[in-house]
Amino acid sequence: MSKTLPYGEVNPAHLVKLGALECAMSSIATALKLIGRDPGRLLMHYWNMTYYRDVLYAGRNVMRSRIETFGNCSLQFQICRGSLLEMQQQLKSGCLFLYQCRASQLPFFPRNMLNFEANGFDHYVLVSGYDEDTDSFYVTDPICEHIGLVTRKQLEAAAMVEQQYYCFMIQPFGEGTSQPSLPQYADSVPVNKYLTLHYDVQAFDQFIQHLHVGREWDASRRRLWTERNILSIASLIKMRTIVWEYMTHLRSIPRGAKEALQLQHKQIIKLWNGISFLLLKYKMNDDSALINRVEELVRAVRREEEAFIQNIISQEVSS
Repeated sequence: MSKTLPYGEVNPAHLVKLGALECAMSSIATALKLIGRDPGRLLMHYWNMTYYRDVLYAGRNVMRSRIETFGNCSLQFQICRGSLLEMQQQLKSGCLFLYQCRASQLPFFPRNMLNFEANGFDHYVLVSGYDEDTDSFYVTDPICEHIGLVTRKQLEAAAMVEQQYYCFMIQPFGEGTSQPSLPQYADSVPVNKYLTLHYDVQAFDQFIQHLHVGREWDASRRRLWTERNILSIASLIKMRTIVWEYMTHLRSIPRGAKEALQLQHKQIIKLWNGISFLLLKYKMNDDSALINRVEELVRAVRREEEAFIQNIISQEVSS
């Protein structure tokens, strides 16, 4: 039996599930664990905010992530336009692939998790190997915790764009190769060197605008908008917690500052949970007082997050 698995088979311990709308970053983080790297260094970048296709969430364009050199391996994104035969050949060269696809066309993807596809969101999975006997690819989807084989025909049918896939090349430094002298190799590093943000403050205003306009929508449209944003906020809360935990692991925040930042972080999470709770009510009730209360909390969390970010960046930390 002929298999191509440049870094071995993915197992459940490799999975990094970051939540709704985080399929690309979840797949990349899973790939890093597969090759024995700590994805926390990458996730350190992930305090983001955007409003895209009527959804407020903490994601970003992963192609903009500064991960070309990372740990003791390098990653490079390339847009590849070709056939899966080329992907098969490149797997033999040690590449892993971030595959852009339609979740609804994947044979394993749960039908009850297709909330965002109809709204125009792409889906991404990790392709980490090939099985010649069955003409199938090893596909991992951390979002639905799938690890298994998908046939060539099935993978081609699920492509978002015909004969186009996104790939990232992972090239670990070989034995005896000197590693770059970069701060991420130190045990203690400045947090602000990692806090590279994609933070659109206008996202809050766009969300508030739709919150008010939603009173004019029919009940079905308002319910769908609300449900998607409740899901995305749950993912946002999870990401905020992951980023903060990694900041503390850096051990480069002075004790006094760390305690103050911890309180700020707790307040941010409390506000997001409050927004999510009120959105549950808003789904079936367009009362103006309720809408105004949601807006009040959104503006409050915006102020808290901006203050938190500034406090992180302004910290005098040692490498």
